[in-house]
Amino acid sequence: MSKYESNLFWNPRDKIDETNIERTIYAFESLLLQYNTRTRNVIGNYRGNFKNDRAFFNEFLSLKRKEILSWRNCGVKTTRNVMEIIAQVRSRLPSDNIKSLVHDIPMLDSETILKIFNLKEKLGYFPVFATLKEYIRTFDERDFKVLDSLLLIYDGKIPVSRLEVAKELGVSIERVRQMLLNIINRIDDYLGMMHKLVKTPRGYRKCPYRWRSTGVHQDINKAEGTNFSRNIVNMALAKLYREIAIVGNVRDSMMMKNDRFSRTTLVPAKLAKCFDFDLFLKSVEMTALERRDEVEKVPIETLASECRINRYYDHYKKDIIAACATAVKYNIAVGAVAAEAYISAGLINPNPRDPLRIAAKDVFASIRLSVQENMILFPATVKKQVPKILEEIIRTKGHPMTAEEILKEYNRLHPGEKKRKKFVSGNVLRSPSIIAIGRTGRYTLKEWKKGSRRGGTIRLFVREYLKSQPELTAPVSDVVDYVLQFRPTTNRGSIISNLQLDRKGSFVFSEQEGVRYLTLKSPLKPS
Repeated sequence: MSKYESNLFWNPRDKIDETNIERTIYAFESLLLQYNTRTRNVIGNYRGNFKNDRAFFNEFLSLKRKEILSWRNCGVKTTRNVMEIIAQVRSRLPSDNIKSLVHDIPMLDSETILKIFNLKEKLGYFPVFATLKEYIRTFDERDFKVLDSLLLIYDGKIPVSRLEVAKELGVSIERVRQMLLNIINRIDDYLGMMHKLVKTPRGYRKCPYRWRSTGVHQDINKAEGTNFSRNIVNMALAKLYREIAIVGNVRDSMMMKNDRFSRTTLVPAKLAKCFDFDLFLKSVEMTALERRDEVEKVPIETLASECRINRYYDHYKKDIIAACATAVKYNIAVGAVAAEAYISAGLINPNPRDPLRIAAKDVFASIRLSVQENMILFPATVKKQVPKILEEIIRTKGHPMTAEEILKEYNRLHPGEKKRKKFVSGNVLRSPSIIAIGRTGRYTLKEWKKGSRRGGTIRLFVREYLKSQPELTAPVSDVVDYVLQFRPTTNRGSIISNLQLDRKGSFVFSEQEGVRYLTLKSPLKPS
């Protein structure tokens, strides 16, 4: 027999006295309100057999399951409720030695509790998840079926449909939903019972788990012999340790809703008081879903600035930005793992017609984001249009290009397509940023306003210059000099010939005192 084994059984008479009777009554009365009428009635009938509260609790808290089942009008479900109340009241009483473990870890037998205590001694901290695993084993067959089939509680688990479970259990889908919510609430309540087990005599201890690590659930599973998902791990850690706050909807993360996936993220609690991390992550998701045809870099600070809660944001700004980066990296890493599971289960099409529609179900699993030096890189969500590709080719080269040159570069960048010249000529001027250089067969960018890179015709330059002159008139030599800065390869004769061939007759040549002038014919003036 283990040296602990003989001391495992708790005697409530050693616990209920004048110092803790009021605390016990308060815990009992507050818990009782959470249960149904039948449960309250059977306990009330039992309570009526005692002369005072101390005598009642000394007996009530030591009851065994077989004794409760013998009560009038007390079935299996009611018995379970009574045992839960007993366990929760016990958990709220002071604990200072090993023999109290039976009431500190309710719903478990002495052998299991001893195993948990030995694991605690080995690890150096209370094994929250090993205990939770044992508690889940106490569920009846129906509850465990619902949990195992529908809750995202185990690592790599993909839930089946609620309809399938409802048919197997012979109940309605609504009843299955109610059972799901009840199970989540029971797990949450049980975690709440562990508060005193994870704190020191002087208060709450620092979390012993590496909760900032993406693979913390894997570390836990290895150390405590469990197979829990990050969803339940996040729920438990945020519940038990004051330094941690949880972001996201806990309930939604535990079950798939309308083919949509949800996850939670852990952040420092002190930062969550002055910054809305939930709003920040939603902002990241909305930005990721925007239509873009190329990678966009967005500073985390830009998105974070709209999510402050109070004036303390500025004080913790540096830490908040770092926490935001960590939160995004975590969701990226978890999303990448989830994507494989979703695809294998047929829940996400790896090659959808509309990627944004699929991504809306789980942005981090569908859109490959990345973080670099407090910048979030949002990838393209739509295919880049051909005119924009041609524009980028010209901009990259840094000078005007012929259609042949553009085509050659396009085919180099897209070796599988092998387009012809007509492809370039049909798309190049669809871009509002590209302009032809006269009739030369060369193309440039509108944004290039200086030198030979500038687009436009000789007549365009002449009109531009004459419009800047008084009376729309200037010496021909000045006009030629202006044009040559944009078209250095042409000459005076070619420029004059080009103007003389204008069918509209917009340009009028004249001579005054031996100087030849050029005038732009104004539509407001008679010729």
